[in-house]
Amino acid sequence: MARGSEAPRPGDRRVISSVRMPRRYLLILVGIGALAGGGTVLGGLLGGEPTAIWIGVPTLALFAGLALGRATMTAHPREGLVVSVYGIFRAGIPWESIEDVERAAPTGLLAGMGLRRLRGGTTGYLIGGDSVLITVRSGRYRVSVRRPDDVVEEIRSRIGAAERA
Repeated sequence: MARGSEAPRPGDRRVISSVRMPRRYLLILVGIGALAGGGTVLGGLLGGEPTAIWIGVPTLALFAGLALGRATMTAHPREGLVVSVYGIFRAGIPWESIEDVERAAPTGLLAGMGLRRLRGGTTGYLIGGDSVLITVRSGRYRVSVRRPDDVVEEIRSRIGAAERA
């Protein structure tokens, strides 16, 4: 639960965490995108090759989209958690299916970004940086979050409220 906030009420629906890619990964991704896309566009302009421009511009747009991505976790009062990454990939996790939640090691570029299939059958909703691991009856989710200790506390309080209801 966020510092200074009160315990969740049954009707509360709120964003628990919304996080962008960490700056160190953002700089790497923007650099690669600028070199790949920008170099292709520049080569096309200087070499008079329009095909290169048609490849370079979408490449720049793709890397810009990746760089602007975000991972979001929203708590719905009855339904449970909704996790999403890039606003495209999303999953609903019912409160009653959550068995445990814990802080997980931060992820980096090697774990990938977006919707990922990780070792052990874990589904990742990753943007890089801090994350939590949510264990449910049917598997596990690893989600990039801001302030993982607060997120763990918030989810545990909501699970406890759902069990008491």
